[in-house]
Amino acid sequence: MSVRKGPRPYYETKTCSLYLGVHIAENVLAATFKEVVRMPPGHPDFDFICQKNRKINVKAACENTPGTWVFSILKNDRCDDYMLIAFDNVEDLNPKHLWFIPGNEINTKNQIKIRESNLHNWAIWEKPLDDVIAECRLFKESQNLLNIQNENSISVEPYEFLDLMGNRPAIKIINFFIENTPNNYNKTQIAEQLGMSKKTLYDTWPVLEKYDILKTISSDGKSRFYVLNKDNKIVVYLLKLYAAIEAD
Repeated sequence: MSVRKGPRPYYETKTCSLYLGVHIAENVLAATFKEVVRMPPGHPDFDFICQKNRKINVKAACENTPGTWVFSILKNDRCDDYMLIAFDNVEDLNPKHLWFIPGNEINTKNQIKIRESNLHNWAIWEKPLDDVIAECRLFKESQNLLNIQNENSISVEPYEFLDLMGNRPAIKIINFFIENTPNNYNKTQIAEQLGMSKKTLYDTWPVLEKYDILKTISSDGKSRFYVLNKDNKIVVYLLKLYAAIEAD
């Protein structure tokens, strides 16, 4: 078992309000938008700015009593819209409802309470859950991977991305591209930079292609140049996982 010094960060503490509101809801909902600009945790007015330059405030709640969700609003008139996500409970984190509500509809309130019995009052703002469910599933899978690796670690030193994920060639290549974003490289340059034999690189490449981790950005007629495929959801969560580990 690993031994970590100091207080546990909010993203590992399910009883902390930031765990549900920031670590879960903001990460999941921000991933459903394009060109999102995230605010730092604790930003008082809104959580991210979406592609249309709308300031979005994310609120999350689990069932307080069966079929009831209570969202804290705190009279915020500086955001354009609220995204409210209702989960079943903090352990399973299955999304039940999602609402996208203009700020001027609710920003004069301290909190709102939504019940299964009055869902019809909120139906005009309810949105489909398909993308959110998919993001939640990927998010939980990435967290499960992190938890498994933490359980197997015996180090008390700060975690490193490669220490966590292993030192396999594919992970070394991904780590190289993360650390050198937004630069692009061809296969020869990758092998040279990593001190990896070309045979190892070429044997590893099909794995990267299978999961669409890298994409071709240009070609000089002889070689293709690659960058991380940040449109790939696996890459998105690897970047989040990398950032969380490096920040710890």
